Amino acid sequence: MRISGTTDDKAIVWDPPRGGSLPRDATRATDPVIPKDEWQRPRDVLSGMPMGGPNEAYTRDQFAHNANDEVQNPGAGAWEWGRMGGLERRERLIGPRGTAFSETYLTVDYGQKENFANRLGPDILDMALERGWGGCVWEYYGGFLRWLHYNGSAAICPGGNVKLEVWAHPYNWTDDNKNAAHDLARTVDKAYSEAQKKYAAKPDYPVRKPVVITHSMGGLVGRAYAKHFGGESTCQAIIHGAMPTHGAPAAYKRMRAGFEGLASVVLGWNGEEVTAVLANAPGGLQLLPNQFHKTADDKRQWLFAEDPPSGYGQAANSLALPKSDPYGEIYRNTDNWWRLLNTDWVNPGKPGGYELFRKELRKAQKFHTELGEYFHPNTRMFWSDDHDSWDRVEITALNTNFDQGLVTTDYEFAYIASPAAPGDGTVHAGSGKYVPPVVESVNRDIKTDEDLEFTHESAFSGQTARSLIAFWLNELTEEYSD
Repeated sequence: MRISGTTDDKAIVWDPPRGGSLPRDATRATDPVIPKDEWQRPRDVLSGMPMGGPNEAYTRDQFAHNANDEVQNPGAGAWEWGRMGGLERRERLIGPRGTAFSETYLTVDYGQKENFANRLGPDILDMALERGWGGCVWEYYGGFLRWLHYNGSAAICPGGNVKLEVWAHPYNWTDDNKNAAHDLARTVDKAYSEAQKKYAAKPDYPVRKPVVITHSMGGLVGRAYAKHFGGESTCQAIIHGAMPTHGAPAAYKRMRAGFEGLASVVLGWNGEEVTAVLANAPGGLQLLPNQFHKTADDKRQWLFAEDPPSGYGQAANSLALPKSDPYGEIYRNTDNWWRLLNTDWVNPGKPGGYELFRKELRKAQKFHTELGEYFHPNTRMFWSDDHDSWDRVEITALNTNFDQGLVTTDYEFAYIASPAAPGDGTVHAGSGKYVPPVVESVNRDIKTDEDLEFTHESAFSGQTARSLIAFWLNELTEEYSD
């Protein structure tokens, strides 16, 4: 089965010819996570491609500077990323060919002053970088961080006397989210400790426990922090936005047929490029639908596969999965054409790719099982249902052999139907609808009843979502006054 590629109206599962290309709509690299030492080499200023071998004089700090520049400046770096195949992407994000995933291979670039001088005022530049702001994808989070710092207090308590101390916790998205949760606990503790020191001589400003605000995968990190690393007692509450509560079928679609939009520049526009990265990354695999996943209409089965007719005039064979275990039935499956991955793409050009994948999948399954359906007991959550999203994947095989009597279990092509469920374009509405009663989960502004409408990446950019967050923070402030 050859599995990769996308078009506008449906995902086509195919294997493009070597050297072939498709038009791109992507313009930039999207994540400031960079290799630790593998890519310490100069790059041609026009092509963006490496020149020669490793150069010890080209320090890691200089590479960090250049990688950060790719992230902060739309258009920068797209040329280099756009020319990478699966092997090169794996080497950039996972490690050298043939090596297993290592949690220390990538590190977060926290940014340099010169790259943020025109984004942050001189009054907060040093403070913001010390608090992790520079490690965030600025296009998605920069405006929200600034809003919290400059306008959040007034939005929370107009005319009142509330001060916010805003920290960020960027992390290595390829790693096990439990490791990120462990580090989040340290960030929360540091933020609380620093605030206590700052206001120790100001009795009019008693310091409250931190509130953690998460986005997307960060919601899994936040829930794991609360469950495993003391978050129930060390933070007052957690606010989740656009969280794939129990995974998202979009992750399966993307490993089969590539990412859409800007993310395809770094993570790949076809299945071969995406598999080379996500099949090796426990963090990426933790985004797959787990055993608790429900579709937008409250169903457990989310993969619908249809064989071509076995003969002229015959009905197509179809099945719906998982029946009970997505890991065994879908993810570890190597026999059926609707399997998750092509094992040759996990570790391009080297044997043992499937075993590398199984090792990281075990981490993902363990993370899912340990986290279960847990939420912090004081949780708010917001989500969107205004954009077509995959809450299920409908994949159909096409038999191009003209011998209608031929029965085969592997097909040359298949296609994935366009998304049709309500959501934010990546996470479907079921992630917000089917949560425990302890969670206050909404898709409309509580005060105005205005629709929160947002796409996944822009969850924190709209004024309606920010107004909702301010309302919740005001509620949390009043909890201390009761």
